[in-house]
Amino acid sequence: MANSTDFFSPFITKSITAEYRGMNYIEYADGGIEMYISFQTLLRFISENLNLISNGEGIVSIDWESDKPFYALSCHISTDLTKCYLYNEQLKIEDGANPSTDFATFHPFNFFRDSNLTDINKNLLINANVPKGQAQNFAYPQIGNINYIYLNTGYLSQVIADGLDKENKITLRNFLQTVCNDINRALGGINDFQVVINPDKTPNVLTIIDVNQNRIKGLTKVYANNQSYTLIQAQGIGSDNNTQGSFVRSLSAQSQVTPEIASAISIGAQANGNQLGEEATSFSRLSRGLTDRIYPDKIISTQPTGSQTIQERFPINLTAFQNLVNNLQGPLTPNSAKVNLKMSDEDNDGPSITDLFKAIVGEFTEKNQSNPTFIPIKLDVELLGISGIKIFQQFELSSDVLPLSYQNDFNFIITGITHEITTHKWITKLATLTYLKEKDLTAAEKAKIKPIQVLDLDLSSLTPTGVCKTYKLGSNYLNPAYNIALTQLNDSFKAWDITFGKNYVLTEKDGLCAKGVLNTAVNFKNYKKGETLYTKGNLVQAGGDAKSSAYANRLKLGGWTEQLVGEGLTKAQIQSEINKITYNVGDILVYVSEDSGGDDGKFGHTQIYVGSKSPSQWSSDVKDNYGVSFVYGNTTKYPSQCYSLYLYRVPNF
Repeated sequence: MANSTDFFSPFITKSITAEYRGMNYIEYADGGIEMYISFQTLLRFISENLNLISNGEGIVSIDWESDKPFYALSCHISTDLTKCYLYNEQLKIEDGANPSTDFATFHPFNFFRDSNLTDINKNLLINANVPKGQAQNFAYPQIGNINYIYLNTGYLSQVIADGLDKENKITLRNFLQTVCNDINRALGGINDFQVVINPDKTPNVLTIIDVNQNRIKGLTKVYANNQSYTLIQAQGIGSDNNTQGSFVRSLSAQSQVTPEIASAISIGAQANGNQLGEEATSFSRLSRGLTDRIYPDKIISTQPTGSQTIQERFPINLTAFQNLVNNLQGPLTPNSAKVNLKMSDEDNDGPSITDLFKAIVGEFTEKNQSNPTFIPIKLDVELLGISGIKIFQQFELSSDVLPLSYQNDFNFIITGITHEITTHKWITKLATLTYLKEKDLTAAEKAKIKPIQVLDLDLSSLTPTGVCKTYKLGSNYLNPAYNIALTQLNDSFKAWDITFGKNYVLTEKDGLCAKGVLNTAVNFKNYKKGETLYTKGNLVQAGGDAKSSAYANRLKLGGWTEQLVGEGLTKAQIQSEINKITYNVGDILVYVSEDSGGDDGKFGHTQIYVGSKSPSQWSSDVKDNYGVSFVYGNTTKYPSQCYSLYLYRVPNF
């Protein structure tokens, strides 16, 4: 029997790559190293290794791949690093670039594969009226991805140990919900992560959602494919009176006021919705215009008034937040996973920053940057049998069913469906909850928004770096190279001899790869057509470096066809893809680092295939392309974690 190390090694090897970015570590100032895995990796591990199987299929399918939005702040970080870590790229905190180049960096918490969700974040930034170039110092609403909340592995071990029953077993759902509850607290208490199971699919699908995602402006439009229709029409309502009926047998409605909501309502009845560590702005707005006849003025002497700014009300909290961000930036040296924070530091203490986060959310709600919360109504509907209704679909009610304050603002969303079928009847029962309708900000409302400054960071001295893209391969770059005429091949070789002969075009100087490759390529084409060759002192301008669009456009104007080979490729993967491709003489590669601020990220590299004319089979600004087919293979000089690679196919001249 293989040992556990052999069993899990392939999973770990896969998880740390640029494709998943599922695992990495941080070294703290007191010498301790903490390992973190993404929530996506945890769910994937459960799905692939622990899920129960029946007849070859999982009894419950674990959703570990899809994007899972949660309500977030642009300045969001974890307030308890013993539980989880959020990589906030905007704040330039620790990204997981470390001496072990096997580990790909952390994914930013607001990274999405779905471009629609990315666009929502862009719109939220625009609406926040943040000063240009100062986004890192201001708070505004954003969407995070639950997949890229990184969980402390030591903490996960403790949850498992604490959750074991007398038979040393643990319930999967209870384990995940415990993790969700602790993440709620670590991220400032502004979320409500829940483990849910969709019974509408076979097998049932388990996933994680943030119930508070309803605060996100524009999110419902992304999921507009959900059908919305009027399901309930009470008898006698309609333009032709008494002619319309309903196939609804019964309705049962009740509000769901949890202890937490009750506390928020109580606090919201005061003048200030952000008191006692609760964000109750939504309920405070409901109380406007009402006066308590017994205690008309309720003032808590130790609590600042709501008319003050965030800076005036929370100076101590802002200082703690600034210190935590500064320490998480760590030593500003490449390939160091060490931060200036100790695990025991007071700054790594959630409560003070939690109050700040809740106050910020209250400000967003007050200014309509975030949707308000509401008291949910649970509606159970019994219908004559009907098919085709699906979970998460939305519907409206006729105006006589909802309370006046809920009309025109809410739809219902289906959370459960059951069918009762007997020999003489078919009954369909729906469980539903109120769902807030999306309302866009007016131009006047947008103009009134004042950004909230929470930090004072000067990042101008930091070398700009990018973020690794999601691993992706193109679809047709491995197609066999088409046949070029033998005369074109021979003419290309002759042109190469002239290009690098005594009147060589190139100076064999490092840093001119785009100019060198373009002139070599043009000479291949011109020699075939009997046109003038470019020689030293008479060069075609590349228009920019290897990664520039100007250089790419010059290649495409010359007839070269662009094909994406891949994105998010590690060094090993990019070398593997380069070796797989079948080339014609004259084919061109361009590759560029996605996460480096060095030459490999700023400029990239390009090279042209010359076959037997070069020992490496490639030329660039020097004959032999520095003697290799991938010039950024030196890990010490080029520590990048990931690259993009493009192939430009030579045309038949």
